[in-house]
Amino acid sequence: MIVEDTVLVKVISLKDEIEKRQHIINELKEVMNFSFFDAIDGRDLLSMKYFKYLRRLRGRAKNRGYITPSELGCTLSHFSVYRDFLNSDKEWLLVLEDDVTINSNLFFLLESIINQNYSDYINILGGQEGLKRPRVLEFLFRENIKILNSPFYGFFLYRTCSYLVSRAVVERLYHVHKKFCYLADDWGNLAIQSSIKGFTYCKIFSHSEDLSNSRIECERK
Repeated sequence: MIVEDTVLVKVISLKDEIEKRQHIINELKEVMNFSFFDAIDGRDLLSMKYFKYLRRLRGRAKNRGYITPSELGCTLSHFSVYRDFLNSDKEWLLVLEDDVTINSNLFFLLESIINQNYSDYINILGGQEGLKRPRVLEFLFRENIKILNSPFYGFFLYRTCSYLVSRAVVERLYHVHKKFCYLADDWGNLAIQSSIKGFTYCKIFSHSEDLSNSRIECERK
């Protein structure tokens, strides 16, 4: 199967989130092989390290003048997953977070993205539910896979809970994150800085609309 042969599946999860880990295990255990990446808890970072990244802020974080500790932990977690992936022999990276739920057509849609070679795109796989403001244009939901041929569509897409990227795209994202500090889901700015062609969007995964247990959302209040 194409997905098993070519895709590395990483689930980013804080080590102490036992309930969330069990949830994602139940979602994926009969579906695909995956491994956990122990997320970096930004609240545990030394102040020296936090301020080092604060000086590197770009994009949305720079515009507002700060990044919360949990947001920084999220960014560093995804950066670390990119590094680990580049040391693997896989061609695609599927990144999930521990609070997603599978909708349907998982393998069909993943294999469609791979077979149609959207290797110069960031492939967002859902997770736009529960946001306070309208984020995604309604037409994104009218097709199984919506092709968005511009990096600027990234400004309408949020969260990092489910996305698929090729090795070539991971290399570019990794080098941008190595030099600067962007929010992990600052997709528009990251795509522009990484010279990404655009995005695809399909709703394979959904995200809980209850954000009360989100550490990032709690720090933003």
